[in-house]
Formats: sequence, structure tokens, C-alpha cells
Amino acid sequence: RDFCLSRGLGDVYKRQILVNILKQDDSQSKVSLYMNNATASATEKFETILGLGAKKRLAFMFETVQEYKQVWILNDDDGCVMLVNEDDDCVPVWPERIYAEAWATGEWENCTAKAIPLKDWQSRWTPGLEQDDLLIAVFPTEEDDGTILFPDEFDSQLRAPKKRY
Repeated sequence: RDFCLSRGLGDVYKRQILVNILKQDDSQSKVSLYMNNATASATEKFETILGLGAKKRLAFMFETVQEYKQVWILNDDDGCVMLVNEDDDCVPVWPERIYAEAWATGEWENCTAKAIPLKDWQSRWTPGLEQDDLLIAVFPTEEDDGTILFPDEFDSQLRAPKKRY
């Protein structure tokens, strides 16, 4: 098992259950336009995705992980980064390297993004996180803690059919 570092979050987040995470609105249309437009720049995509709310980033996470078959974490010489608050300890995850690296600022700037193959995540990480009573912080950003899920909830969504964010 990897050793996890700590980053305090405070007690501002609550566990969220995945119910109706997708609703059509203006930002949904804008993201679909960027994602389907071959000429859209990587910067536009990056900024648009980061600008989504936690629920839409959650949907983007699952779609991207299902497509590329990997989950991204942050690591240093001691292991993976872990977020801590008064009640729960969480391992943060991202859909792509660029989003993990964007989060790695300040005392975390020496961390590197590491891809975990989906098969390894499901066979080793999910049971390990459950055994260690750790949660998953899905796609946190500098402005938002992301969605906090139990490892089995995260795994269940990874196995579900793709949904367009």
C-alpha cells in the first residue's frame, strides 16, 4: 500500500449520493460544444471543465476514466496525497494528468501526477481504501473539494454505463 500525505480541508463538505447528476443547462451545452469541436484548444477545454460544478465534474470523471481506463492521483517519494478533515480521510482522484497537476500547488507543488490503471484501481485500490476506512475525493479543484464517495460507490459508478456530462 502507498503511504498517504495529508492536506487539511476543514469540515465543509458532506458525502454526496449519486442521484441525477446530469441536468441540461447552458454550461452543459458549452462543454459539449468544446468537447465536440476539433479546433477547440486544450486551454479552453481545461478551463471549461474546471468551471463546471462538482456534479458535472463527477460525470466527466467517470466518462473519462471509462474511456482511458486510468485514474490519476498525486504522489511524491512517500506515496499518494491524502486529504484530511475532522471526520474523514480521503484520497483525491482526477480524470486526467492536467487536472491533478493544476491542484498540486503550494506545499504540494513537488508532487507528481500518477496514473493508476483502472484494473489495478478496482482490484487493489478499492479494497485497500475500504479496508483502511478511507473515502475518495473525486475531482477536487482549488475552489471546490469535489464529491466525496465511499470506495464501493466510486467503483460502482466506474462500472456503470457511460453518461455524458
